Amino acid sequence: LPLLDAGLNKQGCRMLKPHLSGVSDDAQHHRIARIPDAISHRLPALVVEIAQAFQTADHRGAAVILMLMHLGADSCRRQQQKRYGNQQCAQQTAQREHEQSREGLPMISHEPLQAGSLLDPRLQSCGTALREVDDMTPPGEQDAELRFGPGQLRYYVMRLARRSLNVSAMTRHLNATQCLSSAEGQPFWMLLAPPELQGPVLDASCAWLLRVDAGEGIKLHLGTWHAGPLFKAPSASFFNLELMDTNQRDHETLALSEALTVALS
Repeated sequence: LPLLDAGLNKQGCRMLKPHLSGVSDDAQHHRIARIPDAISHRLPALVVEIAQAFQTADHRGAAVILMLMHLGADSCRRQQQKRYGNQQCAQQTAQREHEQSREGLPMISHEPLQAGSLLDPRLQSCGTALREVDDMTPPGEQDAELRFGPGQLRYYVMRLARRSLNVSAMTRHLNATQCLSSAEGQPFWMLLAPPELQGPVLDASCAWLLRVDAGEGIKLHLGTWHAGPLFKAPSASFFNLELMDTNQRDHETLALSEALTVALS
């Protein structure tokens, strides 16, 4: 054994030889004579052979063998404890995830949402696509139908810092059809869900990701749940139309049943 001093192994062999001298060369006694060389490889099998080989050995020889057995038993116990600890850790992790799902706490989805375009039919229930048209084009379905509750309109350039792509909550406005477009001619993304979705926890399976390309914009219907704008740059600027007090008095936010990871592609 590498844990034992080489001198101690040699001393153990010297103690064995006097007691094994004169033993006949039959198969059984050849096996006994090879005990010292096999100690480090066959610790669990030594119990019976030790009793035969060391009946007349002195106490020092017996102590060497007992120490070897003790070290082997300790190694086995450590391996068993490690396996048991790993099993316990896995069981506790699964239990925590189960409890979180029962308590309605957000859990991160491992499949990123892929974005749809302004042509996605799901947009009809959430908002209106805004695309460029030629000057003097008559009003039509391509235009945003604006609705605002009491209060003064606010139209401004909004600057935002980059946000996390793991979304665990969404917001809606009941008194403003918010309009957004990039002030820098860059694409951006919005996580959307229809206004009919109710709390207290929002069903994450109803949310979907929209990509708005450069030169495009979006108008959100009253009550549309949304998160964003999301973008790749460290910061970005947007044209934003809402009410003066939208962020103070018309800003309802609810948690999602499952946190969603989005892919900006």
